[in-house]
Amino acid sequence: MWITESAWQPVMVCLLGFCVFTYLYSHNRKVLMLGLMMGCLLAATGIFIIERVIVTDAERLEQSVYHLAEACVSGDIEKTSNFASSQKPEIAGVIRAGMTLVDVKEDLGVSDLQVTMNPDGQTAKTHFRANGTFAMNPVAQNMGQDFEQHVASRWLLTWTKTGDEWKIIDLTRLHPLSGEEMGVLERRAN
Repeated sequence: MWITESAWQPVMVCLLGFCVFTYLYSHNRKVLMLGLMMGCLLAATGIFIIERVIVTDAERLEQSVYHLAEACVSGDIEKTSNFASSQKPEIAGVIRAGMTLVDVKEDLGVSDLQVTMNPDGQTAKTHFRANGTFAMNPVAQNMGQDFEQHVASRWLLTWTKTGDEWKIIDLTRLHPLSGEEMGVLERRAN
């Protein structure tokens, strides 16, 4: 497990050290302080580069959520349903049904994304909000349903690691305010 998901905390410690050693150098002009100043700058740069190179599973899951949202916006039913695990074909079915009924507009935004890794390292949960404009697609409009509106939604996805990929094994829609479970394809939150 990587020490931190963000390089900013250790980089800030290194920069604080740089400031302290700069102050000390300005008062006594010792070469040691100059060396420690440069060491802090090199350490900060090294930490930042290493953090960019190492990608944790939590960061992969964050990216998966954003890629899932992009697939929804593009209307690519196959790509979107491929996020579901082959162990749970009913999840892919729910995703296909939703994508068949609704067109997701480009203003879809993901926020409040939280990733919780299970200690086994093979399962995790993502909790997030997805807000944007949704419209009934032409097939649904032919069935007499026509609407386009901004919808606030909240989701809890459970993922499992299959090889190097993370796949959805459970899909739960939550009421945007109360957090109570609601139907995945439910049109309005009560």
